[in-house]
Parts: sequence; structure tokens; C-alpha cells
Amino acid sequence: QGFEVGFNNQVQYLTRANASSEDLFAAANLYNEFKDYQKALNTVKRINNPQDKVQNFKQELLINQSFDNIEKYLKQGNTLAAYNSLQMLQVTPAKLSDSQLGHLAYLNLRLNFIFLSILIYCLIVKSLSTLN
Repeated sequence: QGFEVGFNNQVQYLTRANASSEDLFAAANLYNEFKDYQKALNTVKRINNPQDKVQNFKQELLINQSFDNIEKYLKQGNTLAAYNSLQMLQVTPAKLSDSQLGHLAYLNLRLNFIFLSILIYCLIVKSLSTLN
């Protein structure tokens, strides 16, 4: 409970009226970490003159929010809605982070698209092997 109070105090300060773009960006990142994507997106909208990193972060938030919605459909047993949502997302694997690629592979595996999951996994391995 103390952690939650600290989080709320920090976010409240970072999202205060007339907060700087840097503070708002930090708050949006905190919301993202705690999977509160709507609040993160609302906070990003408040940033004046968003730069490329903010625009990229907004895209990341939208993808994360979509992945979260797909997982909710799967937990409810609504595989058709999960499948449709995944198809509507139309992400380009080359533009995703490694963690997002992993999440995409996981969701495809949950929907029994095993071959596609393996292909995505291969992209992750290839991406990691270029780091060395």
C-alpha cells in the first residue's frame, strides 16, 4: 500500500497543471509500466510540441494497449474477439521492440498460430544475435 501511495504522489506531481513536457513524459512512462495505457495516452496528449520520441512512445502505448485488450479477450474465453483484434492491429514486426515481438509471438501461440509464433521467435533471435 505504501508503494501505491508513493506512485500516486509521484504521478500527481508529474501531471500537475503547467507540468513540463519532461515531467509529463515521465508520468506517461510510469503509467505504461503499470499497464494503465489510457492514462498514459491521456498524459502524452498533454505534451506540447511532441518530438519523435514522444510520437514513437505513443505508438508503443497503442500497441501495448491493444495487446492488453487481446489478453483480456483471451481470459474471457472470447477467442474470436482476440483473433479479430490481433488481425486489426496489423503491426509490422520489424518496427516492434523485442519485448513487443515476444508478446506478439505469445498472443499468436495462445491463438494456436504456432507457425507464426515460431517465425516471430526467429526474428527475436536474429535481432538479439546482431547485438553481439
